[in-house]
Amino acid sequence: MATSTPDPSAELGSDPDDQPGSTQQGSPDSGSDEPFVRILAEDIAALASDALNYFDAEIAFQKTRMRLAGNRLVTAIALGIVAVVFVLLAAIGLTVGLLIALIPLVTAWGATAIVVAALLLLAWLAIRSAQGAIGSIKSAFAQEDVAPGDDADA
Repeated sequence: MATSTPDPSAELGSDPDDQPGSTQQGSPDSGSDEPFVRILAEDIAALASDALNYFDAEIAFQKTRMRLAGNRLVTAIALGIVAVVFVLLAAIGLTVGLLIALIPLVTAWGATAIVVAALLLLAWLAIRSAQGAIGSIKSAFAQEDVAPGDDADA
């Protein structure tokens, strides 16, 4: 007859988790990491799913925002063009009014010469101001990044 050796754990209790030195199932110290790996994998999958949902929502929000900005930009440009047209009409009205007002003082040719000279002077001043602005832009881009104490020509 074969004799069997008695199981020491059977004497202490019927549940193997109640044994001294044993670890609870599912704890980090347990021999089987399968439940933790499964839970971690589920958490990572949920995190990835949430990240993709957030990414999709953010892309949709930014698209809507760009559409709104584009529509508002088109409206602003259209209203700007309308304003420029009204300014030009006002300038034409001012020119005609100046001609009519100056004709009794100086002849029609004199009034025309005065108004044209004034408009040409204003145009020349605007061109000079534009050239100054363009010159400052050119000088800003022409300068290299040089420290204040360095000499660029050396």
